[in-house]
Amino acid sequence: MSYQGLILDFGGVVTTDLFAELSAFCVTEGLEPGAFARVLRDHQEGRHAFEEVEAGKISQREFEVTIGRLLGVDDHGLLTRALGGLRPRPEILNLIQRTRGAGIRVGLLSNSWGDGEYDPYAGYDLDSIFDAVVISGDTGTRKPDAAIYLIATDELGVPPRECVFADDTAANLPVAEELGMATVHFTDAAKGIREISRLLGLSLGSPSTTLQPRPTHYERVMHPRPRRPGGPVPLPSPARQPYPQ
Repeated sequence: MSYQGLILDFGGVVTTDLFAELSAFCVTEGLEPGAFARVLRDHQEGRHAFEEVEAGKISQREFEVTIGRLLGVDDHGLLTRALGGLRPRPEILNLIQRTRGAGIRVGLLSNSWGDGEYDPYAGYDLDSIFDAVVISGDTGTRKPDAAIYLIATDELGVPPRECVFADDTAANLPVAEELGMATVHFTDAAKGIREISRLLGLSLGSPSTTLQPRPTHYERVMHPRPRRPGGPVPLPSPARQPYPQ
């Protein structure tokens, strides 16, 4: 199979390990390392708040208040404290460069943390790094809803069956597979990059990639990533088949 598109998750794929960052935050706050992830995954109220903020249905502030209460920690600046240490992975930026250099289109598909003080995308210049950028809060849907994967492939201009999708969350992979994508569960950077390169037929040679310093919190607030004009992206119509079957 010759793949013509690569779709990457953001937190934990383009960036350093998101779950490790959450665990470190918990330890700093005097909690069990897995407390934050458990609240998002196993607690009904926490899971609902997580799904709502990712889909842009509640504000980041509302989400922080709920999660802070469930964890028993100060909710002010919660996400900045929990995730502000995430950094771009140079080896992934290198992979993106190699992939685009081979004529394969690369898109970003990310569940967001809502609008608020913490902007995980600030300073990355995503629109120059990727051929298509789809953020859940801009669409009104979220992974693993099938609609958002179709939005991503539609904007990328590549049929799902010709795409490779990589995500660090296993639950986001089955729907992509059902749509015809090849998937990579990205839990180890070196192994994940090797598997993506294998699927795309890329050599492991590496053109140089220069990273810009991460912006300060002040710079992120003063120069946030612009929101998509015109509001949420319309979902693909169920009556329309975006690609030949």
